[in-house]
Amino acid sequence: MAIRKKIPLIPTDASLDITGDVSIAGSGSAVITFPSTTSTLATTSDIPTKASSAEINTGTDNDKYITPDALAGSDYEKNPMTTAGDIIYGGTSGVPTRLAKGTATQVLTMNSGATAPEWADASGGGGALQYVEYTLTSENIKSMFTTPVEIMPAPGAGKITIIYQILSKFIYGTIQYTGGNQLLFKTATLEIGKGCTGGAINGTGTEIASCGSFQLPTTISAILLKENEAILAYNKSSAFESGDGIIKLYITYKTITLW
Repeated sequence: MAIRKKIPLIPTDASLDITGDVSIAGSGSAVITFPSTTSTLATTSDIPTKASSAEINTGTDNDKYITPDALAGSDYEKNPMTTAGDIIYGGTSGVPTRLAKGTATQVLTMNSGATAPEWADASGGGGALQYVEYTLTSENIKSMFTTPVEIMPAPGAGKITIIYQILSKFIYGTIQYTGGNQLLFKTATLEIGKGCTGGAINGTGTEIASCGSFQLPTTISAILLKENEAILAYNKSSAFESGDGIIKLYITYKTITLW
């Protein structure tokens, strides 16, 4: 208990005679005996009341204090995420809301009511160029002669992926690669591009190379691209051996909707 007069603190169960105006602040309780009926007692409190979880959710918790329990019981303390790749956006009254991850090559857009984001297929026909990165590990590099590595997933039924450019950045580790040859790219049915030279991959430094031309064949009979095929990386003549470097691929492409 604190008394706004220059007097000593009052011990528990003690009494003290005071004249004049007295204001009492603090916690606990006190008994004040007034000597006459003309004495008055004014009580005030600046302590706010506790906000409930519902008040936190609706934003009606102004001038109230928030406890950890109330915050934990509100929507603002909860993580709505359940799956890798999910994203959070502000839902009703700004409450964190989960948007499940989209599928391969989908883009993030706004719904027709302009109220929330959603995933949608990239526009067909002359859609915009897109960009993606992929890292080939040393395990990928040493095994891709017999097991090509999927660097881009199949785009979906009725669609094809057109590659415009791939830049390759080889990053040397501690052991130099032996064997191997060109880094090439293909779908399940067609070899595309002219590949990256194998010398860079067999080197002992950081090398950047443009991986050939990805123009379509000039004759109609040679155009064998099929819908919904993944893009694969491989090497053609022999396996890379030993070695522990990696290759970063920087891919510019377009997804075309056929129907």
